[in-house]
Amino acid sequence: MIRAMIAIVSILFLHLPCFNSQFSLEDLAKDAEIAWIRAEHALDKASKRQQASRSQRRHPKNSPPPPSLPFTFKAKGRARVQYKYDGDAPRDLLAIYHYSYPLRKTRLDVYYVQDQNITRYFTDIRDYTTNLKYMIFHRIKHQSLSSPHSCLIAPLKSSMLHPRVLHDRGRWLGQTNTSIDVGNVSLAVPTNQWEITQSVDDDAVNDDVWHYFSSVTNNEPVRLVRHEKNVDVHFIDFQPVVAGHPPGMFEYNRVSQVKCAKYKGKHRL
Repeated sequence: MIRAMIAIVSILFLHLPCFNSQFSLEDLAKDAEIAWIRAEHALDKASKRQQASRSQRRHPKNSPPPPSLPFTFKAKGRARVQYKYDGDAPRDLLAIYHYSYPLRKTRLDVYYVQDQNITRYFTDIRDYTTNLKYMIFHRIKHQSLSSPHSCLIAPLKSSMLHPRVLHDRGRWLGQTNTSIDVGNVSLAVPTNQWEITQSVDDDAVNDDVWHYFSSVTNNEPVRLVRHEKNVDVHFIDFQPVVAGHPPGMFEYNRVSQVKCAKYKGKHRL
């Protein structure tokens, strides 16, 4: 980019008339306009070369065509939660994820499963039209998961995953076998693994990282993994939502009647 700006300045000076010669203000303005247009073209070419170079690094010649995410889908999977006070052992919870790009909203419900009992523990609703997320903690009576019923509102610090995010910002990591459980049988599915990094702030350590696994045969979604601070979510069992999500799916006040308060913490959850 610096070289491109230097080139612009050079072109402008080369095409301006000599101050020792006879010229009018009209001639000066005309020559400056021509020089600026040429400089813009040079900058545009330099920008396109940089974009092509970045795309080539993300998508080498031997990589498959980047897949697109479904515009609406529901996925079920596992949330792995680990906090410092929990010690070394992470906690595995059931996760159900709803994604609607037309509405620019997502919803994640996390459930605690014990002895055939399923209890909803946490709901995360994100509205990318208002750039807000609603974090609802449901009351649960368990020694390691006890929490009061509460709702917190926090600003979103990353953009929504676009269905074409892999085309624009994805990076192919190669082929790998992804294990999928079908009943009591575990199957190894050949998949392409892609990585997406969402910048949250100036600290790269806090960036959200997604891994997307698509089937080698038909490029359909097999697994979507979200790595965040303290929480890793593995989404599997993708189901298309052709007719749209049920009404009220992304309305936080339909999930809980408790009053939501602004989150005043320093760090993201």
